[in-house]
Amino acid sequence: MRSSEPIDRLALAALAVCAAFAPRAAAQIPAQGFALERFVPSAPGAGWFVMDDLDIQGELRGAVELTTSVAHDPLVVGGGGQRLAVVSSEAFADLAVAASWKRFRLYLDLPMPLLLAGESGTIDGHRFSAPLVNLGTNPDSIADPSVGVDALLAGRPGSAFRLGAGAQLFVPSNGPGDTRASYLTDGTVRAMLRLLAAGDLGSYRYAGELGGELRPLDDWPTPGSPQGSELLFGAAAGRSFPVLTDWALIVGPELWGETAFASLFGSGATGLEGLLTGRLEGTGDGEQLRFKLGAGGGIVPQFGAPEWRVVLALELFGGAAGAR
Repeated sequence: MRSSEPIDRLALAALAVCAAFAPRAAAQIPAQGFALERFVPSAPGAGWFVMDDLDIQGELRGAVELTTSVAHDPLVVGGGGQRLAVVSSEAFADLAVAASWKRFRLYLDLPMPLLLAGESGTIDGHRFSAPLVNLGTNPDSIADPSVGVDALLAGRPGSAFRLGAGAQLFVPSNGPGDTRASYLTDGTVRAMLRLLAAGDLGSYRYAGELGGELRPLDDWPTPGSPQGSELLFGAAAGRSFPVLTDWALIVGPELWGETAFASLFGSGATGLEGLLTGRLEGTGDGEQLRFKLGAGGGIVPQFGAPEWRVVLALELFGGAAGAR
């Protein structure tokens, strides 16, 4: 009997170890993922990257724009002294087309993911899996395409104050790899409603927005995840410099952000991002080109705002008589 006592003790010790670690393993909750990208370009012809200069006028006009963006660390979660870059690298290309008539603009935006990568791990009992998205795994994929409409309610292009409104509907994508785990979609329909303002004061220009995103997804308490519908806000300002004949260079900052209504201005539920932007645009009649470049990052680098971001855009838009 005595010879079996060491074996019995070892067996009891093994059971104790298993019992100690089993609850921890069971407590790990898998994070489901969501539509991470917080850079939502304004409509082609809107001038700014995210804000809208409300240059809507005249008879039927068209615009097409290709925007590319690269971001570093758009989703970093932490807890218990740990830091996990779930999405450390992100790259998108957006192809958008728009048509305007008198005071109304209708547009379609097709975001195309080029790269999403990061690291997997566990934070505060939540297990995060890094996305594996690249051109090899999801060629020709589109992530949550959207359709939008903007309206100029008061003022006219070139005036000191213009007031407008916009709405945008996002349809969940279901292409190859476009699951919540890829951080490309919420898997639900989303909508943005915004009140817009813009104006020209001599050689200075400004624009701003205030609105909300109707976002059904609420993954609280998963760190870094959406917490339902959000308040949207943003502003931009810049100075215009004439360049040669019929060209202008506009330089200035652009800021935008969001915070969950559920924890308004609460810790971890607000993101604020800024870009220093420059755009070179034609100012004559007829079709014009616009080149845009922006660089910046997260002022409050969380809730989807990256550590840094670089954006480049090329736009072809219809000019009008009396264009600035």
